[in-house]
Amino acid sequence: MTKRILITLVFLLLILTGCNSNKAFKNGYAIVYQDGVPYLLNNKNETFDLSKYEEVGERFDDYIIVKKFKNQKLVCGYINRDGKEVIKPKYEQAYPFSEGYAVVVEKGVYKLINTSNKVVYTFPDGVRSYDYIIDGHLRVEKDGLYSFLRISDFYLHNTYYEGLENFSSGYALYHYYDSNKVKRFNFLDKNFNNLFTEDKIKEYDSVESFYDGYAKVGRFVGSEYYYSYINSKGELLKDSNDNYLFKIARNFSNGAALIYTGAPSHFKYSSLDPSQVISSFHFYQYLLTNGTYLNYFVEIEALEDSINPKLYFHDFVGNLTAKHYYNSGAGFLTFFKKSGNSLVEIVLKTTNIQVNQNELTYYPTPYELVAMRNTPFYGENETVLMVVRIQTNYCGIIDSDGNYLTPAIYDRVVL
Repeated sequence: MTKRILITLVFLLLILTGCNSNKAFKNGYAIVYQDGVPYLLNNKNETFDLSKYEEVGERFDDYIIVKKFKNQKLVCGYINRDGKEVIKPKYEQAYPFSEGYAVVVEKGVYKLINTSNKVVYTFPDGVRSYDYIIDGHLRVEKDGLYSFLRISDFYLHNTYYEGLENFSSGYALYHYYDSNKVKRFNFLDKNFNNLFTEDKIKEYDSVESFYDGYAKVGRFVGSEYYYSYINSKGELLKDSNDNYLFKIARNFSNGAALIYTGAPSHFKYSSLDPSQVISSFHFYQYLLTNGTYLNYFVEIEALEDSINPKLYFHDFVGNLTAKHYYNSGAGFLTFFKKSGNSLVEIVLKTTNIQVNQNELTYYPTPYELVAMRNTPFYGENETVLMVVRIQTNYCGIIDSDGNYLTPAIYDRVVL
């Protein structure tokens, strides 16, 4: 039996046993696609057919946006994780629920509704939002400028900014242009006060949002550009060597950030011309928010005409990260857990997948990480789950121990 036929038979078995729109559907935790048809999936590998909808939302928590045609118009509503329509499709636009509320558009008017479909706030003329609530604030737009609606008292902040990011670690980054047309940055706290004085922040040429209590900032030092991290007091994060300047840096994610200090590299030379450098290797490290490093060095190759074309490390989700390695078109994927001050490789378990009392034993090591999410919707506690792709170009879900939770038979998976 060929691999393609085997995968098809397994999927047909899932359809015959799992897709029953009349059966109560419990603990749905992912949306999966097969031949363009969306299904809800639960942790028993039971599926619920969503093909009656034209579109299904890509970001969701307890409620999922769905769209269907009504009177020749595409309208939006919401279903829950049992597949039940909790808000019937009627809105011209709908945006994800977050912190108990969602933005909808009805007859051209932007409104905020709760989970009972009651309108709790109607936006003033010209004000709209295409966002969802983060840290009790909803970003809004008017005439190309941005501000916030505070949800606790539905207060619309009366100052608008040229650029405004969502709240992260308690602060929202904004930018503006001064009288000399120079781009300047600052942060708002939750009461819309500036975090820094202008003199404190203007020394930086680039500023990014706070993550895990630190914001990445960049500036020229001499003729070279460096990155650093500052906390909400403007204090620099220094490592044990009192270093705070990094040639390359990523934002913190779950307490760790991948950085390159600019340490000496080693080079690979052409065999035909020993003076010609064809690639160089840089040593990256994971910096922690306490200024220490994980006991793991990342060796990344940089070709002369391209940056990091072969090896890529993902940010941490929970205590998990992954690396991609591509060699001559082939993809390789390795997962690591953060354990104390070290990284521990996870051995993927690629056989003995139980599907409706039938074992499917051929699942090769995945070659591509599609997504990682720390989700509360699988099991009782938040769990880091990963969508992976195998050589057949189909996707499956694995957990943080390397176990396949689903067969890798889906065109797409959305956690």
